[in-house]
Amino acid sequence: MKSYFYLSLLAAAGLATTTHAQESFEEAKQGNFTKTATMYGELTAAPDNAAIHGKGRSGKQGLHIKGGENKTVELALAEIPKEDTGMELWAERWTGANPFAFRIEAIGKNGTKTIAENNSISVGGYKTNIKATIPAGTEKLRFVSTAAPKGGVLLDDLLLIPNTPMKVGIVSFKHPGIYPVMQRKEYNPVLGVNIPALGVKEAKHLTGVTINFNADPKDIESVTLYSGTSDATHIGTAVFTPAKPDKASGPLTFTGDMPLKSGNNWIWVSVKLSKEANLDHTLTASAGSVLIDGKPAPQNRMAVQSTQNFGYEVAQPGDLKSKGYRIPGMIRTKDGTLIASFDARYRHHGDLAADIDVAVARSTDGGQTWTDPYVAMDTGNDPKHGYDGCGDACILQDAKTGRIWLSALWYHKKGNSWGGSAPGMKPEETGQFVMVHSDDDGKTWSKEITNITPQIKDPAWRLVLPGPGMGITMKDGTLVFPAQYRGKNDETDKGKPYSTICYSKDNGKTWTYGTGIKIDTTECQVCELADGSLMLNCRDNRGGSRTVGITKDLGKTWTMHETDRKALIEPVCQASLIAVDDTPAGRCLFFSNPHTKGGRHTMSIQVSQDEGKTWSKAYTYDSRPGCGYSCLAPIDKEHIGILYETPLGINFLRIKYSDLGLGGK
Repeated sequence: MKSYFYLSLLAAAGLATTTHAQESFEEAKQGNFTKTATMYGELTAAPDNAAIHGKGRSGKQGLHIKGGENKTVELALAEIPKEDTGMELWAERWTGANPFAFRIEAIGKNGTKTIAENNSISVGGYKTNIKATIPAGTEKLRFVSTAAPKGGVLLDDLLLIPNTPMKVGIVSFKHPGIYPVMQRKEYNPVLGVNIPALGVKEAKHLTGVTINFNADPKDIESVTLYSGTSDATHIGTAVFTPAKPDKASGPLTFTGDMPLKSGNNWIWVSVKLSKEANLDHTLTASAGSVLIDGKPAPQNRMAVQSTQNFGYEVAQPGDLKSKGYRIPGMIRTKDGTLIASFDARYRHHGDLAADIDVAVARSTDGGQTWTDPYVAMDTGNDPKHGYDGCGDACILQDAKTGRIWLSALWYHKKGNSWGGSAPGMKPEETGQFVMVHSDDDGKTWSKEITNITPQIKDPAWRLVLPGPGMGITMKDGTLVFPAQYRGKNDETDKGKPYSTICYSKDNGKTWTYGTGIKIDTTECQVCELADGSLMLNCRDNRGGSRTVGITKDLGKTWTMHETDRKALIEPVCQASLIAVDDTPAGRCLFFSNPHTKGGRHTMSIQVSQDEGKTWSKAYTYDSRPGCGYSCLAPIDKEHIGILYETPLGINFLRIKYSDLGLGGK
């Protein structure tokens, strides 16, 4: 790792071999430490005072000073500055709990001096920028935090700024990851550019960026450059005039005048799709060149090429005047229509109790275009009852009658629904399992809300609610929703959750609940296997992998599948499971979730061609962090659809079976 002394030599020589100008803790080992190297010198801490944490501002890691009184980390500078030197970093509080205080001290032969103090750092998001001046002769920097026992402060992107003429280092290009370009979305990063610089005198200017761009011009409305960080999800401000390609392949050039700052200057190339874009198309952006003050900048010649799929943002903040959307469900109806369901969360992005309705959107062309979201279920908005919201919906179609059922949890109390719902049957006591229906392919929905809680709930249980996601019609006509419940407050259940099913043998007139598959399982999805049994695939609070079970008697009894807690990894999150008979490879099962044991990212699909006994290598369709929920539905003989969460919206992709290794075009 580069020391500050080495970095200063590079600055004097024009940063001839470096592509980064700040410490982002990316090379440090994650976890607790007592000492670790940085580009500026050695970082030390008393045992259990600090850790390298897996959440960064510009990268994937940051420095966490833990909760407690006067928790301290010291940075011994590898080179003692001979003159006053600028410093800045970014910070966030771990929680909003008090007490909280943070300061930075400079230590040298002349004693200790507080150079920065901030007791109002924002919670989350690395939104607080702290700047200070390091006095000449400083030997160490001391970072001191006082916070609640489970709190602390996160620090990242530490930059020391010498008072010298600015020098520009090696320009580099970066692949953002698998970030599909979404129709209706303004910001879709496809390629990054980093211009490292050090010094504050005689500032340099970015005057030109050229990339190589390959796409159908009819698909593209505009291409824009945005300032940002090394993390493509951090949206900055637009710089330079947007461009529009006039041919399918060739260079795309942006010109302007942007002063560089000391540190890393990240620019992201963002694409906005036209309304006529074909979602089966892709685009490719690759490294080009950069002009600094009109002259070519030295750059890393490593080939960087980013190819991204197209998709559709079905619901985004602002639709229905909502703050955000969560909990996707989706089916393909008998008429071939795709119907997407999701929570419209009006006042904030949190769970029930809240002002939430269940909204839907429809597509009659295989997901190429969608209607605007509209409300299908509204249980009220009385603030006396926590706004009477409904959510966590699950959708299915009766294959015999064509009626579409939409189930959800209605919560008529204040406080968190999961923790606050209690034994009992009344809405004032416990959450309610409710339904609406549509008899016109999802265009309109029943005004009357059907409450099946009295049919399915044991009064001693704390809560009953849907899967969420999608349900199925079995070959014999039985309607089946994946479901869950919180058990009794007794020595056996201790109020813990169970995954199960909720089914109807009479086309939705009456409903029955199954037994729990396993304690500490929650959100689940169900599919019918070729032998007529049901497979339930469940979120497991123990973490690491999915619970998978089989029932041959509609949930009266369960046996654990041979892949239970083995084959499918998870970070404790909802997932999607469906069976499709007419793929190019015949009958297959499909599974979607965040393919990781920690964090909700790397959204992926796996395929089984042997009824869930073995699963394919994961196909990642979106690698960025999000909320992790998803729902699969077949589209046609060549495509499967996936509806999934972004941090605030709901995205849709058409995925070719051939991309999943199943042949076809």
